[in-house]
Amino acid sequence: MADADGVVLVYNPDAPSQDEQLLDWFDFFVKKNGLKDEQCMIFAHRSADSNERFRPPPLFSRVSAALTGPQSGADVKSLFENFLNELFTLKQRK
Repeated sequence: MADADGVVLVYNPDAPSQDEQLLDWFDFFVKKNGLKDEQCMIFAHRSADSNERFRPPPLFSRVSAALTGPQSGADVKSLFENFLNELFTLKQRK
């Protein structure tokens, strides 16, 4: 992954172990590859509609992140396009 410009992480916020693993994934895919926080996008994707309150992990305050679900297709597309534009801008500054 030495040539990566960005990382997208997707996890299920309703699966307790995935919340705990998110920071490990971030460290492995982002930090160990020399990427900055702004080069990471996290989607907390719920596979079904849920009334359960979402508690974002602290990592969400440092990176682009969004809570998504089955009806979020257009929003995910827009967020991903914005993320790609940000990566392009960062790459142009180098």
